[in-house]
Amino acid sequence: VQELVYLIRNDANFELAKASSIEERVPYIEIVIPGLEAINNMSSPRTLKTHLPFSFFPDQIQSKSKVIYVMRNPKG
Repeated sequence: VQELVYLIRNDANFELAKASSIEERVPYIEIVIPGLEAINNMSSPRTLKTHLPFSFFPDQIQSKSKVIYVMRNPKG
């Protein structure tokens, strides 16, 4: 899903996608590397991923961000 989102946001530019790893293009916010400093230095709009519950984020992020929620086997 993260690769699809990246490609949609970048007009399906596969060459741009091949230039860096998915971890660099769509980093986890809760992992120390690359860290919040690197995330803050990314150009906006940013695509980030997390395993944190949506309720952990401030109201400002909840109201202004677009969120894609992926769930595996919701019945199980």
